[in-house]
Amino acid sequence: MENPSLSSSHHLVVTGADKKTPEQPLYPDVADISHATPALVEFLRHYFQAKSSHDADTWVKDFDTSKLFYIDTVLGLHLNQENFEVTTRSIMASWDADAKSYPLRIIGDEHSAVMFFEDTPTMFGSELRGISALDMENGKVIRQVDYWDGRRAPLASTRLPLDQYPSDFKESIVQRARDPVIQDIANQLHAALSTGNSSAAAQLFDVDAVWEDRTTRVILDGRLAIERYLARASSSLPYGAGATIRHVVGSAQGGGYEWIGGPGAATRHGIDRSQAQRRSLDHARQRSLGCIVRQ
Repeated sequence: MENPSLSSSHHLVVTGADKKTPEQPLYPDVADISHATPALVEFLRHYFQAKSSHDADTWVKDFDTSKLFYIDTVLGLHLNQENFEVTTRSIMASWDADAKSYPLRIIGDEHSAVMFFEDTPTMFGSELRGISALDMENGKVIRQVDYWDGRRAPLASTRLPLDQYPSDFKESIVQRARDPVIQDIANQLHAALSTGNSSAAAQLFDVDAVWEDRTTRVILDGRLAIERYLARASSSLPYGAGATIRHVVGSAQGGGYEWIGGPGAATRHGIDRSQAQRRSLDHARQRSLGCIVRQ
């Protein structure tokens, strides 16, 4: 007897519920991870998935709340083991449903890193692109310092008064030694910038380097252009004359340094990021963090 379920007069119908469609990503997967270890990439994938899902319970677990220090350097908002969880839950509850946060570039390893990130406009009222210095122990963040340009962001109106702004960013809680190559290049770049030695600074860059100053919105192509710019501007740059290194972050994959502006500097705190090729810098982003990448 003919099996009616396989008869030519019968047709297999696939309903909408039966169709398998690719799962939509939670956020755009656009991050440059070429100078990050797989362990760091996986950790930050979990970090941003929890943040973009507005899952405070899961996101909080990516931090060691027993010793944590987290600061937004624009607002002066600083969180520690006493107020991190309750503040995080309150902030996440205020986000619109479609608010997302995701990485754009990741540099370093699971101990110390630099990340560039995007917060979509419905998270804080305007698009926010920032740079974070991260230090981690045993798979959890113990120190995070966020830097971004708040001049046109409504959120910046909530910043703390200067007399309440913290001067200590708790870099002392990080006990792990920095990678010696990253430390050496950061020291050389900082020494040249802080003494106004534009020639020495330029020699750290490849001939086809790109320099971007996010505060002044200056982009320069090539070592010679960078040297001419530094010769003109170094005395007025906040990371130039009189500046000091606050903290070096990164690994053999790359890193950077946070700086403190000298007396009278227009910006008191910052981070510079750069990439190195054969120990010379091929790309520098001057805003608040200096990152050096070895290829």
